[in-house]
This record gives sequence, C-alpha cells and structure tokens, in this order.
Amino acid sequence: MKTELIGLLLAVILLVAYSSGQSNEASSKAGADSSLTPRESLSAPPPSLGLGVSAGFQGASVYFPIIAAHNFRIEPELGYFTLPEQNHYGTTNIRRASGLSKLGVGVLYLVSFSGSSKGYFGSRVAILANAESEGYLLTPSGGVELGSSHFSASLELRWHYISLEFYNGFIGEALVFLRAYL
Repeated sequence: MKTELIGLLLAVILLVAYSSGQSNEASSKAGADSSLTPRESLSAPPPSLGLGVSAGFQGASVYFPIIAAHNFRIEPELGYFTLPEQNHYGTTNIRRASGLSKLGVGVLYLVSFSGSSKGYFGSRVAILANAESEGYLLTPSGGVELGSSHFSASLELRWHYISLEFYNGFIGEALVFLRAYL
C-alpha cells in the first residue's frame, strides 16, 4: 500500500511539474512575439468548470469545481466518508468504522502566491447518510495548490464537525486533491 501511494504521489509531482513547464513555455513564447498587441498578450481567463478527486484517511470524493470569479471557487461534492471505531461508554456496544454517503458543497477563497501556486481557504457543508443514520458535516478547510490553469494537485487540511445520531464530534483530516479544468 505504501509503495503504491509513493508511486502515485511521484506521478502527480511529475505531472504537475510538466504541466507548469508547459504553461511557462507558452507564456514566454507569447511574450517573445512582438506582433501581439498588449490586449492579445494578456493571458486568457481561467477555465470555469472542472472535475476533481480527493483521497484521505476518512474517505474519498469526486468534486465539480466551478470558478465563479478570479479568486472564488464553488465545489459541489459527492463522496464516501468513514468514521473511526467508536466505543459507547457505559455499554458494551462497540461500533466499527461506519461508512457514510456524502453530498456537499464547498465555498473557497483563492489567494495567488507566485506563478501557478495558490492558497485557498473556506468552508464546506455536507449531508451524511447511511442505512443506520443521517446527519451533517461542517468543515473549515484550507490548502495549497500547485499546477497550471488546466491541472492542479493540492494538499488540504480540514477540521470536521460531525453530527449524527450515534456520533457528535470533531475529526481532523488531510487530503490530497487532483483537479482538471476544461
């Protein structure tokens, strides 16, 4: 498992480095062409719709990022969330890791650092449900994103508040994201 994860992370790093190099190469070619007027040499607006995936210790999700403005992104989400083993004090009932379907949305503010790297922060809200229970998840989150305007990889940290019939509490999580934009 660790070997597969290391291989996947290495492939992502190489892909992001390659796509960043392509963006820099294209922008340097545009700058070298003196026949372009100043208006033509401006970079195109960022793509507005994309597809993303994330994986973490608490589950995985598919995202549909929408760039609503230059520094503002909305991310509808469909995924799977697991809770760690829970012991109910005072009883002998021990609940194993519970799998829950997750339907949510995130609202994120983007901050450009340098080149193609960005930071982002915001909140996410989701409905959690399985055959036994349903509830909600509230999550402040923040991350760092590297890549081009069409592909990015990021690391995001979250602090989930989860409210279910059998569980109320906080869980911290780190996720790896891949996003591709049209």
